[in-house]
Amino acid sequence: MRAIVATASCILFCFILAACANVYEASPPGEADTVPKAGSQQSAITGKEVAGQMNLYESAKDPLFVKAFYEKTKVPDRPATYATGANVKYEKGEKSVWLVEEQRSGAELIEAGLYMKNRKLIDEGWKTFAWAFAKQGADGGFLGTGDPYHSTDMFVESVARALLLMKQSGDSYYAEYSSQYLEKLHTAALWMLKPEVEKTRHKNDNLTHRRWISAAAFGMTGALTGDEKLIKQAELYAKEGLALQTAEGINPEKGGFDITYHNFGILMAERYYLVCRDEQLKTQVLAMADKGLTYSEAKTKANGDVSTEDSTRVGNETDRSGVQKTPAYRSIVQAFVMGSQLTGKTEFYTSAERIARFRFLE
Repeated sequence: MRAIVATASCILFCFILAACANVYEASPPGEADTVPKAGSQQSAITGKEVAGQMNLYESAKDPLFVKAFYEKTKVPDRPATYATGANVKYEKGEKSVWLVEEQRSGAELIEAGLYMKNRKLIDEGWKTFAWAFAKQGADGGFLGTGDPYHSTDMFVESVARALLLMKQSGDSYYAEYSSQYLEKLHTAALWMLKPEVEKTRHKNDNLTHRRWISAAAFGMTGALTGDEKLIKQAELYAKEGLALQTAEGINPEKGGFDITYHNFGILMAERYYLVCRDEQLKTQVLAMADKGLTYSEAKTKANGDVSTEDSTRVGNETDRSGVQKTPAYRSIVQAFVMGSQLTGKTEFYTSAERIARFRFLE
């Protein structure tokens, strides 16, 4: 009798274990349930929990990004050469200088293609990058580009991000694209470390966001290649960026606050956070982003628009194509969403939703 009871108990116990295993089965790749869903008010996971669970791919799959950005991404209408932005005018002979940074839009096409399972968008993104890589010299630099250090910095960040997204997503074409472009990316990043090149970064002195572009560019390229020189350089730039934040939370641009560049810098810092290996530095980066986004919240209007009042650059400068700069709503939304993911503050996500509805969803 005891044997029968014991056997029955064992069977019941195994049944319970199996049921629990089904309840707590891990989410499929790219579908972790820890990221707040668009429209929800549930708290995001905390920074400590993120350290072991979040990566760039998981972060970028947020439903708000899908609805506001990826679903709307189409193959661009552009020259067959795949030149983009101001580089179209360069090809037409209307501009004397080309800019490698203008080809960074390839990352947005690749990102949308991954989440929408659209191979055409991914291919278009890499063709956008290929236009620039065709002009890369043997030393890793891009021959003839204007503003060489900063322009290369932005391009390196975008290519590294695209490769990292593909790798983390498990995309079957990662091996093909990494074999074509990872070494080119690596040499471009190393070119930026050449003493004669690195010294030209003094143009960044009053532009905080550029520290964070460099941190993200070197950090992600270092994560892909394992190059310790790049990883250490990323840490250096991150520390420079941290030192520039004011007591009230402003990451200054040309001596004051700017609605676009303040938030774009935070977005780059958040991307760097996800590849940073130094736990103490990560804590400091997260605190900076938290403080900076809290300041940005006050610049968000009830209707979802953002205030450009007192911005030092938006409304006062023109972009590479000669058009007056306006708020970069996409990067502002991205900064708030990632801030919510990393800090657990739902108010940041609420701000992101409000801005997205104003600019992209209505």
